[in-house]
Amino acid sequence: MYPVRVGPPVLLLVFGCGGGPADVQSPAQPSPGPLADLSPVAIEVPGQVRLDSLLQVPVVVHNGGARTAGPGWFVRLYLSADSLIASDDILIEQFAVTRELQPGTDDGYLRTMKLPGRTVPAAYYLGSILDVTGVAPELDEDNNSLLSPPALTILPKTPFGAD
Repeated sequence: MYPVRVGPPVLLLVFGCGGGPADVQSPAQPSPGPLADLSPVAIEVPGQVRLDSLLQVPVVVHNGGARTAGPGWFVRLYLSADSLIASDDILIEQFAVTRELQPGTDDGYLRTMKLPGRTVPAAYYLGSILDVTGVAPELDEDNNSLLSPPALTILPKTPFGAD
């Protein structure tokens, strides 16, 4: 049984002798082991869509790592005025991935959405950012956005009475 000390806390410092390492060393940090590595492969969009129409977008993701990416990580789709997709662009869709993605494989997610009413008709790029909440441990967090997003022209709403 260990003695119990009553009173103020005591700070114990351990120093090495002769300028070498300390007598008490911290244990080595365990290696993280194999990790997943999620990256967007492709997003297919029509060349144009009306603001009041449904937009259907297939999103393909690749796991280039050595570990399965479990479910629960999020994908966000953005409209951007430039080809650099960032979290401050116009968010148009967010979804949680509900199935595992094995190492070295691709998976596709078909999304159907209506564009936000505040979207201004114009030319945009449509891109994605993966694992935005950091749920999947990954080798490289810097490859989670699409590097060459496709262009999409948003047209005004269909005029009233037009077929």
